[in-house]
Amino acid sequence: MRATCTTRGFTMLETLMVIAVFSLLSIILVNLFLNFGGFYTSQQANIDVVQSANRLMRDIEVATLVADSVEISHFFSSGTQSTDADSLVLRLPAINASGDPIAASYDYVAFYASGTAAYRVQEPSGSSARQSEASEYRDVAALSFMYNASSTTDVSSVDVMIRTEATEDGRVLQTELVQLVHLRNKP
Repeated sequence: MRATCTTRGFTMLETLMVIAVFSLLSIILVNLFLNFGGFYTSQQANIDVVQSANRLMRDIEVATLVADSVEISHFFSSGTQSTDADSLVLRLPAINASGDPIAASYDYVAFYASGTAAYRVQEPSGSSARQSEASEYRDVAALSFMYNASSTTDVSSVDVMIRTEATEDGRVLQTELVQLVHLRNKP
């Protein structure tokens, strides 16, 4: 009698089919991974544009709420800022360390745009607990203010319009915020 060998390996065709299926699945997974990376980058850029507009609007709103007047102009250490359609200068009551107003003492804050950024400059009086500071807000395409009175001494509310814009992979991402803010401490 003859001994028969019953072990049998894979044929060349079966091996090639497995390699082809594995290669196809690998290509699909790599493609999904690369597309997700691009999608994630695009969404992150969109979030950054929206957050920049929100942060600027929040800072304008907070400063305007505590302001007692809109000023025609004020000399800051970085130069003179004047209130007009694209800049806002506010006079705020100076505060002590516990947050109480200091009589006849004022701090000044200005918001303005230049190029693709907006800026906030804060200059406190010598007795104020507020700190001198400057902030930059990126990707600002437009910043405008409309006042409810033609004279700055009569202004009690300000319409603020902010448009932020960035380009990501050839796509323009933009956000526009419009809000009416009131000077709560207006005498």
